[in-house]
Amino acid sequence: MKEKVICYGSAIRPQYWMGIWESLEKNNDIDFEILYAGHVRPDFELPKNLHHVYSETGAAECVEIVRRIAHASGCRYMLNCTDDYYRLSPNFLDELVEDVKDAKKSGYDDYFTCGIFRVSPTPPWCNHDTPLIYHNKDLNSPQLHTWMFHPTETSIKLGSIDKRFKAQYWDVDLQMRNYEMGGQGGQQKSVEMTERPPEPGALSPKFAALDRATLDSFWVPVTNGKKDENGRY
Repeated sequence: MKEKVICYGSAIRPQYWMGIWESLEKNNDIDFEILYAGHVRPDFELPKNLHHVYSETGAAECVEIVRRIAHASGCRYMLNCTDDYYRLSPNFLDELVEDVKDAKKSGYDDYFTCGIFRVSPTPPWCNHDTPLIYHNKDLNSPQLHTWMFHPTETSIKLGSIDKRFKAQYWDVDLQMRNYEMGGQGGQQKSVEMTERPPEPGALSPKFAALDRATLDSFWVPVTNGKKDENGRY
């Protein structure tokens, strides 16, 4: 396989794409390509390693389109890359690659990782390190990953995105499948990324509750109406 990263995701904000591309291009040694899919076409010429697939399907379906292209690319690594982050630390891709390589040396072939995720609902929102776990109030919850980075071969093993997801939490489902199959997850604390403030029309509020309910229907045990020790049904 080629020592290269495919950055893939749904994207509808072309005004931010070049900023992300420039950050990755200037600050990493490993080769990469960006594959975006969505219904908003860019009105400018894209660099040769930034591609857009026009699709009027939903966000999760757009991700599946570019996932399948990534699977067929022959590249060794994949990064789920959306356009709603604006600040990536230097050597972002290089450091994530090293984390995956270190995990493989330790015997973990199917390994998910990510950088530190910074977001806050109020200023200064870029100063917060948000926990990435299944239940934020349960520190024993499984480690999760936003902008998840992983070997392409692992992604292929996990299969397709479940068609019941509209926009969100499909990535958590894939990560939970990885754990179920014996894979591992970690975090590369040498790099970080910062989310943009929410914008009007963003997908997060529209589909959050629906997709979270779908996710929990797969992975949260039914308790017959009784709360567990953490106060959850």
